[in-house]
Amino acid sequence: EGSNMLYIGNYMTGYVSAYDLTTGKMTKYDSYSDQVPQIFWYEGKCYATGYGAASLCEVGINQEVKMLFELNKGNNKEYFHQERLHNVTTGDDKLFVTTAPCKGYLGGYLSWYDLETKTAYVAVEKDKVLYQKESDRATGTWYDEKTNAPYVLSDADDTTKEFAGLIADQIPKSIVYQDGYVYGGTGISGGSGSTPAEGASAVLFAYDVANRKLVTLDLRTVLEGFTGDIHNVRSVAADPDVPGKFWAQVAG
Repeated sequence: EGSNMLYIGNYMTGYVSAYDLTTGKMTKYDSYSDQVPQIFWYEGKCYATGYGAASLCEVGINQEVKMLFELNKGNNKEYFHQERLHNVTTGDDKLFVTTAPCKGYLGGYLSWYDLETKTAYVAVEKDKVLYQKESDRATGTWYDEKTNAPYVLSDADDTTKEFAGLIADQIPKSIVYQDGYVYGGTGISGGSGSTPAEGASAVLFAYDVANRKLVTLDLRTVLEGFTGDIHNVRSVAADPDVPGKFWAQVAG
């Protein structure tokens, strides 16, 4: 992307490294401590997802790391129960990521960061979106989009503030962004040690970002000759030659 740098996400040790293809020098970003499942570029900048804090950050070429959001910051983890950013797609100055839950939990979220407004959003359920402005990042405070009131996450014994996920008890997995919509598929498994919800079957979904509307499609109703439940929609891709047409890989 013009910097002549190769960025590397480290597993277990949990940091970002950059290899200068011109000088052969390796630089370690000590200020970023999460394991790094994915690194991606958008509009000339490098971004990294983090496992553990369910975080998203911008990685600069001069070793600076700017945290964009962390779902597992402070007491938030008692309610979000998310630890891994799963998949990424981008468009219209937004970075979209899906999240997977912690051990023993079901249900994942669709989160995104608006580069223009410097605001993070997380769709924790089909009709509930929380947001966090840049000025609130230090405290980890999130706000209910409908009321603009702080969503107080402080009592670990209050399970009423736990969320079912964008698609209840399922994880949004592969996603692609096109014309204002995030399209994707789900998986019915959760964090390690969890048991899928009874009768659950993976779906395709379309999320209208501007209007916060979700539409799902039960693939069992359209796949001829397929019997039983669908466990995963492992990948979704937009057809480059046919607008509005998508391809998906399904596992039973």
